[in-house]
Amino acid sequence: MNKAELLRLAGAALAAGDRRRARDCCRAAAAADPVAPEPHRLLGLIATQENDWPTAYAHFAQGVGVAPRDSHGRINLAQAAALLGRPDEALEQTRIALALEPDSAPALLIHGSTLQNQGRIALSLPPLRAAAVAAPRDGAILTVLGNSLLRAGDQELAVRHYERVLTLDPVSADALGNLAAAQYQIGRLDLATHLFRFAGTLEPRNFQVHNNFALLLSRRRRFAEAARAWRRAVALEPAFVEAFVNFAAMLTEGGEIRAAARLSGIAERLSPRREEGNANQLLYALYLGLDPEDLARRHRDWAVQWAEPLAPAVPPVLDWDGRRRLRVGYVSADFWWHPVSYFFEPLLEAHDRGRFEIFLYAAGTRSDALTERLKAKADHWLRVGGLTDAEMAARIRRDGIDILVDLGGHTGGNRLLAFARRPAPVQVSWLGYPHSTGMTGIDYRFSDRITEPAPQADRWSSERIVRLPGGFHCYRAPCDIAPAAEPPLTGAGHVTFGSFNNLAKINDQVVACWAAILSACPGSVLLLKARLLEDPAVSGRLNGVFASHGIGAERIVALPYEPDQARHLELYGRVDIALDTFPYNGTTTTCEALWMGVPVIGLLGRGHAGRVGASLLSQVGLDWLVGRDEADYVRRAVTLAADTPALAELRRGLRRRMRDSTLCDAAFLARKIEAAYLEMAFAAPRRLGETV
Repeated sequence: MNKAELLRLAGAALAAGDRRRARDCCRAAAAADPVAPEPHRLLGLIATQENDWPTAYAHFAQGVGVAPRDSHGRINLAQAAALLGRPDEALEQTRIALALEPDSAPALLIHGSTLQNQGRIALSLPPLRAAAVAAPRDGAILTVLGNSLLRAGDQELAVRHYERVLTLDPVSADALGNLAAAQYQIGRLDLATHLFRFAGTLEPRNFQVHNNFALLLSRRRRFAEAARAWRRAVALEPAFVEAFVNFAAMLTEGGEIRAAARLSGIAERLSPRREEGNANQLLYALYLGLDPEDLARRHRDWAVQWAEPLAPAVPPVLDWDGRRRLRVGYVSADFWWHPVSYFFEPLLEAHDRGRFEIFLYAAGTRSDALTERLKAKADHWLRVGGLTDAEMAARIRRDGIDILVDLGGHTGGNRLLAFARRPAPVQVSWLGYPHSTGMTGIDYRFSDRITEPAPQADRWSSERIVRLPGGFHCYRAPCDIAPAAEPPLTGAGHVTFGSFNNLAKINDQVVACWAAILSACPGSVLLLKARLLEDPAVSGRLNGVFASHGIGAERIVALPYEPDQARHLELYGRVDIALDTFPYNGTTTTCEALWMGVPVIGLLGRGHAGRVGASLLSQVGLDWLVGRDEADYVRRAVTLAADTPALAELRRGLRRRMRDSTLCDAAFLARKIEAAYLEMAFAAPRRLGETV
């Protein structure tokens, strides 16, 4: 039998489900015509049906070896390489295939999806768009293109592509799930909820749909339902790392830090090469208040594993002669209505543009009115969320940044692994994370003498600490709301203590101290406000902890999340005295309370996270409200609660006191930071022969 007859028999056997006979016929065809690519390609396709991708790869490679100009063979080989975790080889094979057949939709799809899987979102869009032009009714292409658009932050265009997929297949659970995820990101929560439910009905075993639906339910504060959806997701797919990470994040918000750490540990064991899981454990360690030496070691271990291997052999040098403006780049995923931006905007506005050229690298996809405000105040605005860390670092090098500043630390959406690649000659950490990053690739970190006193704090920092005189924060309220003229106790007849900190910071030690304060102040109540307090299980658990210290549920007032900033600030009008958390202090909540005329009782801890409250209170001249230990913390709260005239006087003068302090002096902060930048520039390694 000749090759053609053998291949015909192989095709018939394969159609009948007889892969063994099909394989024998293909091998005979290959023996009959050793330079024919078809038998090898068919053998590869048989192996793919058996999910034997190494064997499929070997057969496709043989086919390409005998017919190097066969574009279909190159496409098959690229797909096998991608599935075997060889993305560079997959990209090379699709490049060759596209040189042979420029409009090949399969080659364009594999090329684009491989780039997408590498996180190279911006580069994935052109080939995926070309694939959609070449095959406009291919649902797989439209879906992958929609995914890249979604990750690039173009949610509306992603929605249109998912809707096109649904016109082709109206009962596709994947398409419905993708559309729901896009609508969720846009904020159309009712529509997203409906779509997720429909997708789950069509395909109840789709674990990704359950995970995404859980994220939506969590955002809608339906926490028990969200927990059930995540449990369903991991029951369907026990190795689903993303679900464990997301579930842990919700438990963290609910104050169940140890349970969250356990789930994060599962995610880390399932995916030991996923640096996010490792970094999440650092945040849990901060909440748990581990010893500063232990915290420093953990952060350093993270950096040794993930960041240090990426450092360039030859670090960049500063190419600055002192005559042009110094180029400063700020990197954050939080350039929107987020606490980081509350503290960053005053500096951005006060920067001396005659001496500094400001670049903002937006690593997130969220945007709002504050985003537009920041964008307008910068010299350059660049979205880098669709770039890999390597691509982002390359972009920063092309921009010629002299000083690069990280505003996120080990928080969500950070780009520390771009910093690890040393794109700028001087790199700085500031604002968004209450600890050293652990990285030697970041040179400096802004702090102050109270938050990180010398010399002990220097031992715990991989960066050189730059202690700014008078504090390293400048607060700007999100809206102008006048504080209540009198403390609420004058009308209520009892003192109301309060904390609007997230529940992750309210641990057993904090509850014990707050219970002691309430016990010492008969009739007093504690007002708590946090997103997950709307969940009866969460509020019930917290009431149970207070009950173990003799405080009944009637003395705990739980308020739900309030998205409107003005109404949120007005709620401080119900609080006489705010109680800070420890060993992880509040920052935004402390500033909000002071701005609204509410004094804050703090506790001086050991590390950065436990001392920032003392720094803020010192900036407004209220360091006498800071306890030196837990007993002193309780005493100061009880003493102030008993002094109604002092409370009233504090409330009436706090707004003015804050406005007149360094905590609201943007120009003062800008001059301090700019002086530090110039000093860093003068100290940086520079090109030989250059002077400043």
